Amino acid sequence: MRTIPLLAFLGMAVIPLAGAETDTSALYDIAKQAQIQVEIQISPSHPSEVRDLLDQGTASVNAINNSTDHDEAAAHFLAAMQVFEKAFRLMGEAEASSIEDVTPDHSEDLARMERYYDQLNYLASVYDLDVDNAGLDSLFEQARTQVGNGESEAAQTLESIKEMLAVLRERIGVAAAEEDRTRALEYAVRYTGKLDRLVAGADTLGIPQEAVADLQRIRDQLAAATDPSTIISLIEEAISIKQDLDLAESDRLEVWMWQMEDTIERLSDDDIIDNLEYNAATISLDRCKEMLTDGDLDKAEVRLGQINDWLFDLEQSRG
Repeated sequence: MRTIPLLAFLGMAVIPLAGAETDTSALYDIAKQAQIQVEIQISPSHPSEVRDLLDQGTASVNAINNSTDHDEAAAHFLAAMQVFEKAFRLMGEAEASSIEDVTPDHSEDLARMERYYDQLNYLASVYDLDVDNAGLDSLFEQARTQVGNGESEAAQTLESIKEMLAVLRERIGVAAAEEDRTRALEYAVRYTGKLDRLVAGADTLGIPQEAVADLQRIRDQLAAATDPSTIISLIEEAISIKQDLDLAESDRLEVWMWQMEDTIERLSDDDIIDNLEYNAATISLDRCKEMLTDGDLDKAEVRLGQINDWLFDLEQSRG
């Protein structure tokens, strides 16, 4: 994963710290966003110095909030931004040096997919969706044996499971959209964004031109559709087209991204995350969408995992 540079993440120009008009609370908000972004991106694979820098920067952020005058706050702000910038640089260097050494952990992948499968089965039962689980159950049993024995064929079995889970999730989405017109329209908006990303990343994903044309046509019709039955029909047509393409990984990450969007909204509604944390999470999720559009699936998966872990830790500590 390419770590987002600090100033690129904040999207800000140099702040006129010498000006008395600079609000101390504004300095705190900016530094806090930088702190949150480091927290989102840090991982156990990064050097311990990154964690030390995060602790130093967090202390400076807290000091901004407790400052009694502007000059003192500005000094703490600069200290925080300097250590956060160094943390970002070290994370980027660590990722650049280790990218060739990354190997998939099939046991973790299998455990994650099993948890996801359980969630999908629950959702299917909520919407009274008749699901034939025989094929997936057989694949999971095969994968458990292969992973346990360290067989290389496990990778291909897991890919097959990913593909079948992606199809199942989309079927559940269609079933949910049938519930009412509002939900159908919301699902249409989401699915239109998904088709936009597929079309934009067609070359990278190896999608044939004729399939791109069909997906673009469906996307345009879906954007204009207001009738639930029409929306469902169009999405089912898109699913049918995609089943003939090798898009299992892209579909799985799209679904995970949708889950993250729902989780962020829920945590915000429940006051488990504040506005700064909400903004940081949504900004980072937007980066994931850009990665999917660019076909950078590995980077998107790493970023989604970091957002997921961060939100989970927040919910456990505050819920």
